[in-house]
Amino acid sequence: MEIRLGGTDTSRIERASALVHKAGIRSDASDLAGSCFWTHALMQLTHSLSHTAVLAWTPDSPGEVSADTDSEGSAGEVFWARRMVYICTAIANLHAGLVNNSKEYTRDQLLEHCERYRAWCDAWAHNVPRSMMPLCYTSAPNDQSSETNIPYILLVGVGANVSRLLYHTSCLLLAIITPAESAFGAYAQRMQTRHALDICGISAQAEDKQFTHVAACCLPIAIEALDEPKTKQEALRILDRLTRGTP
Repeated sequence: MEIRLGGTDTSRIERASALVHKAGIRSDASDLAGSCFWTHALMQLTHSLSHTAVLAWTPDSPGEVSADTDSEGSAGEVFWARRMVYICTAIANLHAGLVNNSKEYTRDQLLEHCERYRAWCDAWAHNVPRSMMPLCYTSAPNDQSSETNIPYILLVGVGANVSRLLYHTSCLLLAIITPAESAFGAYAQRMQTRHALDICGISAQAEDKQFTHVAACCLPIAIEALDEPKTKQEALRILDRLTRGTP
């Protein structure tokens, strides 16, 4: 089956895109068709994150946010997981376009995009079901002798972990690309560090194959945003474990 997670080969993604379009599958499709659509969308997203690639095709929203704002249970989780893939894809595509100079924006245009996407991220974080929120969050000790500088973050289920990982990756990319006055430069840097550390903390828990693949695509972005050498080395060890498949 062409539509499978784990590969970031461009030709495979193009073939999968052709199959999705030929089948006429929509972003709001349910059951197996919807699963195929959003698995492909996630595969495209990880490709963009890994290679800073501009995507020729991006998914539509899985539905209206207001329709599932208070939705709990598995149906609500599916909607919000797909919503985050949609949000992160839009942000990753914007970031890739800027890095590759494939599209030019005025400062005001870029700021407008970033503010809209940030509002989407904030709404996602405030409205996801309780089951997709961290069960435990323990900040790293503020101590030079501590063995770790990375927070311990516990989420239950692959969907919750992948979605929260994409949320922090989205916020980190926004902190990187949002035009900021010099007076707010220090704040932007703190936000980059905060989200980068949370990406590391979530990635450290990765064991499932799908979770591990997404974490391995997000973690290099976080590592690049970290300044403290000890923390960066710790994050590199996590990435090494993920890519080598070692415990």
